[in-house]
Amino acid sequence: MAKLTDEEMMKMMESADNAVTGEGPATMAESNDGIAPLTVRKLMIIGCGDGGCNIATAIARKIPDETFVIAYNTSKRNVNEIVCDMKVYVTSDADEKIVDGSGKSRAYSKDAFKLNAYKNLLETVNIGLEKMPDISYIIVCTTTDGGTGSGSSPMVAKLLSDNIDVPVLLMGVYPSMDEDAIAQYNALEWQSEVERIGVPYFVLDNNQHGMEKPKVHAAVNNQGAMIASLLAGREFGNSSISIIDNRNLYMLLVQMGGRLVAAIDDARPSSGQTLDDYVMAMLQKNYQPEPSNVKGIGVFIKGSRELLDKMDTSIPEVQKKYGNAVLRFAHIENSDSVEIAVLLTGCSEAAPRLLEMKNRYDDIVHAQKEAASVIGDVMSGMKNLLGDPRSSKRRGEAKEPDISALDL
Repeated sequence: MAKLTDEEMMKMMESADNAVTGEGPATMAESNDGIAPLTVRKLMIIGCGDGGCNIATAIARKIPDETFVIAYNTSKRNVNEIVCDMKVYVTSDADEKIVDGSGKSRAYSKDAFKLNAYKNLLETVNIGLEKMPDISYIIVCTTTDGGTGSGSSPMVAKLLSDNIDVPVLLMGVYPSMDEDAIAQYNALEWQSEVERIGVPYFVLDNNQHGMEKPKVHAAVNNQGAMIASLLAGREFGNSSISIIDNRNLYMLLVQMGGRLVAAIDDARPSSGQTLDDYVMAMLQKNYQPEPSNVKGIGVFIKGSRELLDKMDTSIPEVQKKYGNAVLRFAHIENSDSVEIAVLLTGCSEAAPRLLEMKNRYDDIVHAQKEAASVIGDVMSGMKNLLGDPRSSKRRGEAKEPDISALDL
């Protein structure tokens, strides 16, 4: 997808200002270029590996009518737990048997995908697009610390981006800092490949202090499902004030690209709480690394007229902290219920989090080296004070054993 020039970006900024203030052409009418401002979209979800299939399942359960889900894996062990429309497995080329997992080997996962799985997956995606032809986005879901999903998901995203005329997004999950060195290394390799292929991506994070692992996984999967629901348009409805239509969302996600961050909450703002304060609180407790160098902002807010009048959707303090956006859109909806969301796009990589993983990896490797060298240092200059028992003689002269008994 071609990126916008600076001149085009400035024109988009003027358009964005109109969208934020509700000025310009009526937001509910079809625009001059024929693009209708629909808010409900269909998504294709592709789960890669066990963790990715778990996220895909959470999304399928959250928005079943808006999704077509494909599960891709190198193992059938958790097949009964997966909610999906179609499945793709890796098979050995010789006997067509299902390959049973890839451990934590990204290289093995890549080789398996190159062998024959890529053809099967591409064919399955095309079948899915025939069954649900109005799909707006393909989201490839994965954890980044293991083998199958971590190794194959960047390849899957690039393959589809190169061959399918539907925008592709990635959604990956970083490992906890408690995980081993291989997990940290795999995640860093995944990040490196994602940067190279240039597909826009969300990053969720399992590194949540004070939470048990199963609860973290459930919360992170639910966060992924909420993001998909936001993109599908299920969290907010049509509005006569201002909406983020299909083109606005496309510009935020695809034209801005880079790392994407989304936060959603339905708690009513406290008395005197600004939208800036509310959004920053959401981002702090979000299961994602904090945004940085933000280029695009989408603000979604629904509530009473009184609440809407108090909300500054330009969120200047958020921009001051995380980056001044060149493109802004707002969805403003009058409603009896309250819900607020923010979509921050074009973000740079989560550098502090990546450095944490690198330091964790280095600490483990350094500890291994210390363990190997300590015994050498300790034993240096020491000897067995009893002498070598092998040199002491047994009763009488040393001689070869009599093995004649073996002839019996």
